[in-house]
Amino acid sequence: MCKTLLVMVIGSMFLVSAGYADILFQDDFEGAEIDTNKWEVIQAAAVNQHDGVLELTGGEFCLLSVQEFGDFVLEMEYTPVFHCGGWLLRAQDANNAYMLNLPTTEEAAANTPNHVRWHVRENNAWALTPGDIPDLTDASEAPFELHDGGENTYLVVMEAKGNILNFYIQDAGELVLVSTFEDDTFASGKIGFRMSGSAGVAGAEQSQFDNLVVRTDITATVEAVGKLSITWGLLKTR
Repeated sequence: MCKTLLVMVIGSMFLVSAGYADILFQDDFEGAEIDTNKWEVIQAAAVNQHDGVLELTGGEFCLLSVQEFGDFVLEMEYTPVFHCGGWLLRAQDANNAYMLNLPTTEEAAANTPNHVRWHVRENNAWALTPGDIPDLTDASEAPFELHDGGENTYLVVMEAKGNILNFYIQDAGELVLVSTFEDDTFASGKIGFRMSGSAGVAGAEQSQFDNLVVRTDITATVEAVGKLSITWGLLKTR
C-alpha cells in the first residue's frame, strides 16, 4: 500500500512539473470546496470534493471550467465508482458541447462497455445536425478492461486539435490512442464533466477525478507518462 501511494505521488509530480510552461490550467482538487475561480458548479448536489479528489454523482452537466480553450490537451486521473465517467470538451454552455463517456465492464451491454463514446450536444439536444440525433457517434474499444467500484484509477488524455478530437489512455506506462472523432461544430470552449442520473442519488453514474491538467500540446504529457513505470489501474489503490 505504501509503495503504491509513493508511486502515485511521484507520478503526480511528473505530470505537473514536466513542461510546466505549457500548462494552461490545473486543479488537484485539494481542500473541502470547489475553487469557483476555476469552475462553474451547475448541479451542486452532484459535486463533492473531499480527500484530495473530485467526486461526481449524476447531475447530468454538473461542472464547467470558467476558462475557455481552443486547441489543448486535457489529462486527468479517472476512478470509476459506478458504471461511467463523462467529459465535456469545447463546451459553450450546458446545452452545447462535445461529450464523451467511458463505460466500464460492469455497465450494461447496451452502453458498449470498455468503449469510448463521442457525442455532440447542440441546442439542448444530442445531435450532429438539426433533426439527426444519434446517441452514439463513435465507439472505439479500449485496449483493456475498465472496472468500476472505486478500486482502479486510469490516466486518461483528451486532445483537441482543429477539427480532430483524440482520446488516449495509459496502458503499461504508455499512452495509447484509443479513439479519434472529427467534427467542426465547436472550435473552442470550456472543459467539464457530465454524469448521467439524478444529482447525488444512488444509482446515478459516479466517478472520481484528480490531478487535472490542461496543456498546450501533448508532448509534455507523453514525456511525463513515459516516466511512470507502472501498469494501468495501479496508479492508485484505495
